[in-house]
Amino acid sequence: MRGDHGLSNISSRRLAATILGLGVALLGGMASIAEGQQGETQQEPDRPTVVDEITVIGVTPIGAGVDLAKVAASVQTMGAEAIARSRARNLSALMSRGLGGVHVVEAQGNPFQPDVHFRGYAASPLLGSPQGLSVYQDGVRLNELFGDTVHWDLVPLSAISALALFSGSNPLFGLNTLGGSVSIRTKSGFSDRSHGLRAEAGSFGQRGVSLQSGGARGKLGYYLNGDLMSENGWRDFSPSLVRRLFGKLSWQGEATAVEASVTAADNRLQGNGAAPIELLTIDRATVFTHPDITDNALILASVGARREIADGNWLEGRAYFRRNNVETLNADTADFQACLAAAPLDHLCVGEDGGTPVLDLTGNPVSLGADAVDALNNTSETRQRGYGGALETTIREGILQRDNQLIVGVSYDAGRTRFRSQSELAALTPDRGAEGHGIVWLDSLVHLQARNRNLGLFVTDMLTVSPRVSLTVSGRYNDTRIELFDELGDDLDGDHSFGRLNLSGGLALQASSRVSVFAGYAESSRAPTPVELTCADPEDPCRLPNGFVADPALEQVVTRTWEGGLRARLRSLDLRAVVFQSVNHDDILFVSSGPLRGQGFFENVGRTRRRGVELGASGRIAGRFGWHVDYMHLSPTFDTVLTVPSPNHPLAVDGEIRVEPGDAIPGIPRHNLKAGFTANVGDAVELGLDLMSTSSRYFRGDEANLLAPVPGFTLLNAMGSYRVGETVTLYTTVTNLLDAEYETFGVLGEPGEVFAGRFDDPRFLGPGAPRSLRAGLEWILPR
Repeated sequence: MRGDHGLSNISSRRLAATILGLGVALLGGMASIAEGQQGETQQEPDRPTVVDEITVIGVTPIGAGVDLAKVAASVQTMGAEAIARSRARNLSALMSRGLGGVHVVEAQGNPFQPDVHFRGYAASPLLGSPQGLSVYQDGVRLNELFGDTVHWDLVPLSAISALALFSGSNPLFGLNTLGGSVSIRTKSGFSDRSHGLRAEAGSFGQRGVSLQSGGARGKLGYYLNGDLMSENGWRDFSPSLVRRLFGKLSWQGEATAVEASVTAADNRLQGNGAAPIELLTIDRATVFTHPDITDNALILASVGARREIADGNWLEGRAYFRRNNVETLNADTADFQACLAAAPLDHLCVGEDGGTPVLDLTGNPVSLGADAVDALNNTSETRQRGYGGALETTIREGILQRDNQLIVGVSYDAGRTRFRSQSELAALTPDRGAEGHGIVWLDSLVHLQARNRNLGLFVTDMLTVSPRVSLTVSGRYNDTRIELFDELGDDLDGDHSFGRLNLSGGLALQASSRVSVFAGYAESSRAPTPVELTCADPEDPCRLPNGFVADPALEQVVTRTWEGGLRARLRSLDLRAVVFQSVNHDDILFVSSGPLRGQGFFENVGRTRRRGVELGASGRIAGRFGWHVDYMHLSPTFDTVLTVPSPNHPLAVDGEIRVEPGDAIPGIPRHNLKAGFTANVGDAVELGLDLMSTSSRYFRGDEANLLAPVPGFTLLNAMGSYRVGETVTLYTTVTNLLDAEYETFGVLGEPGEVFAGRFDDPRFLGPGAPRSLRAGLEWILPR
């Protein structure tokens, strides 16, 4: 079946192209914006702090740096040492355990395909998820062209030198920055002068090896990194294979620095999503239907440069090309039946009246035959080509004898997507797999091309009003155009334009050398994606990602955020406290509709609100004991009266439920608590425990909050390491130490399509992984 879709023969070609692209970039590129000039060579703290030394962070995607104490917003950071010490296997786990307020939803049931949530906003690989976080790697936007999705498996985790999470709707980070933005900086030969290897193995067939080498000679530096990971998965039919390469060349002169880098990946992920609650009661490892396969193949090449044009004034820019191919195979149930008298008898029909014949690719009705047709093999191919860049200048010139820093820039992102999908008629096997019949359903065909173009003009000015007070004013104008071309007709054709000026402003007060407070306002926007624009008709819901129809236009989402807070470092104690409120106007949500999971439409639903408090504290005791506590209380609610379809809801009236202002947005917990403790025993042993706890959240499809929510859960994780000599470290990690049974996701569906007469509870759950252990070895040879 995979051979018919052209997937089984491409892995070797992808890997060869990956290696070739990496080699060309490394031989032809001229290298890096020196990390020392960007503030990257400084050791960033694990959490944002205010100290006597100046901590510099990048406040734009390219990375123009300012003093953190003067930033009128909450920022959390993790440096290379903290990232390496976590021994995280994927980026989502790193953020979930190391950044306050972040929690992960395992909607796909695969550790490399999570939804990452922060402040009630998500960055997800799933079409249909309302995307509200922007993600950048070395200034290059990682949100995909077609659905603004984020494929976390493509980020080279072991090549990350620093990670920053910016809270709020900061307009400088462009589209999708509704709840925050993630900025990733990668290593270079100047910051990582070593050779290293990490090899590990663990539960459920987990295996992995990572190699890296970096160094510099004079003005030239290089860095190479490769990851290979595989696992069988703890659930049935859920193996995964992750292959990544990263390389960077860096050149640093007295006033100029240049870098060129390539990221390549070729991954196959299998995650079979939520399952009926009654099925999970019998066996938590089982799946509803299978297979559910995603193949990701990426080449990302970028070149950046920075030049000091005068004392303290900088000009910097970056250009990139990004090619990402995503191919999927998803088995699902189908509601076919024998045609009634109004249609050809002895043939297959679809629809509530049983009168719409199912046609094959030649346009002929499909006969009933002897084989059952109760499933579909849905395949899709998304080929995306993106390119663009950004240019900005930083000018430090005093105003009225006051220090002032002005940043002015322009960005341009464009690309083309070719999307194709089809559904093959199939029959469910005894283990609920889908065995294809070789007949493609004519009505399932989608051949769509989309062109995206976004131009951004931005400016930010930071004025030191007094030695203790800084005023920041920023603005960005986004001009977005999306063109749609239907290759099978003109139903999906469309030309959509969106423009908006977003503004922000704030004050930061340095109360003392160790305490600062801030308050600010910010706004950002998100344009509807091609997926949303072609799936917005309540009368003709889509079945993502395979169904698209000609639909009414959607309005862009605008988010306005107010927040204020405190940062402090008192001796060995770091503190932060933040209060915030974000309101989405014309929010776009995927509304469940129809009897099948994943069927529905996108709709502007008026206003939604996220209001909350973030608290964090960390410190060290006697130099050998470290600890941290982070807590977020979040109230995510609808702010508009809505009547939405929810045909699987047991309390729905005529298939609809009424949502009142104040009802909680599904899938988002109100409470999120994290705590951790580490101890150094002698000079060679380190032990650690961390706890993650979240409260309950409502099922998707229960926007009216009429059913009991998905229960909250608490997880305890442990780690230990032993350094053997100067270069070798042995380590082990235990995830879910107490083997708790928990679920991170819930949605309403129809189990009777598969388990007729056996299961009738519409609640589907995404089960969390049981206890697992990994053990590994690290070898680092400094140069």
